[in-house]
Amino acid sequence: MNNTRLHSIGIASQRSGLSQHVIRVWEKRYGALSPMRSETKRRLYSDDDILRLVLFSRLTKVGHKIGNIAALSNNELEEMIKEDIQASLTLSEINSENQKIETPNDSNELSEDEYSTYINQSLKLIENYDQDGLEKLLSNAVVHVGRSVFCEKIAVPLMAEIGKLWSMGELRIVHEHIASLVVRSILESMREAYQSSVDGPLVVGATMTGQFHEFGLLTALNAAASEGFKTLYFGVNLPYEEIVMGVQKTQAKFVILSMPNLSNDFKLLTEVKMLLRHISEEVQIIIGGPGSMTCKEHLEKSNIIFLNDLNGLREILRASMKKN
Repeated sequence: MNNTRLHSIGIASQRSGLSQHVIRVWEKRYGALSPMRSETKRRLYSDDDILRLVLFSRLTKVGHKIGNIAALSNNELEEMIKEDIQASLTLSEINSENQKIETPNDSNELSEDEYSTYINQSLKLIENYDQDGLEKLLSNAVVHVGRSVFCEKIAVPLMAEIGKLWSMGELRIVHEHIASLVVRSILESMREAYQSSVDGPLVVGATMTGQFHEFGLLTALNAAASEGFKTLYFGVNLPYEEIVMGVQKTQAKFVILSMPNLSNDFKLLTEVKMLLRHISEEVQIIIGGPGSMTCKEHLEKSNIIFLNDLNGLREILRASMKKN
C-alpha cells in the first residue's frame, strides 16, 4: 500500500460525501474496497481508499451503477471521469478568454494580483482538504468583488487551474471533487439570491443526455439572473422529453443548453433535433459550449442562437428586455 495514513469511517464519509451506511453496503455487497481493520475490528481507510470512494461517488451521481464499476481499479475509474474533467477545462478556458462581464452595480474591480491571491489561497485549501475553509474564502470573495466579477475573475479561472493541475498529476480527483462541491454551491446560492429581486421573463437551463458538466450552465444562468431574468435550473444529463415538458409547463421564454462535451456527436445532434421538433418557435433556444459547434454545422433554425461566451448572452438578453 502506497499510503500509510489511516482514517476512520467517519473521516472517509466526510471526505467522500457518502454516508457510512452506503460505504458499508458497497463494501459488503459489491466488494468495492477492502479497508484495513484495527485491533478492535474498526474499519481503517487509507488515502487511496478515500480516493476510491470519491471516484465511486462522482460516477454514481452521473448515472453509473456501483455494481458495474466496483471491480475497476482507481486508474480505470479516473479514466472514466477524465473526459468530464477535460470538458470542464475546455469550457473554462473559453469563458476565461472571451467573457467580459460588465455589471457596475454588482462589482468591485480588484487588481489581477488580488484575484490571483484568491485563487492561490483556494488552491492551498483544496490541497489541504479544507472544504470549510474554501467555502468561507470564496463566500467572502463574492461579498468583496461582487457576484458577476466573482464568476469571471475567480470561479472560472480557479476551475481552469484545477483542471490543469490535475492533468499534470499535481492534484488528485478528490481535490477536484472538493472544489466542485464548493463552487457549485456558491454559484447556486448566487443565482437564488437574484431571484427575489427580478421579474423578467423566465430562462431555463439544462444539459442534454450524455452532458454532465454544469459549471458553464450555472454561470450562464447567473448572467441571465443578473440581467433581471427569472431563472430555473433543470439539471444535467436530461433527455429531450424532460426539457420539453419543463419548458411547456413553466412557459419559459428562453432555453439555455450547455454542451461542453464533444463526444457522442450523432446522439447529441439527434437529441437536439427532437427537442426542436417539440418546442414552440416562439421560445428562444441558446446553445453554448464547445459541443455546440457540432450542432451549429447541422442545424439552421430561426429560434436558435449559438454562443461561446457570456458577453454574447448578456447582449441577447438585454436586447430582448428592451423589446419588452
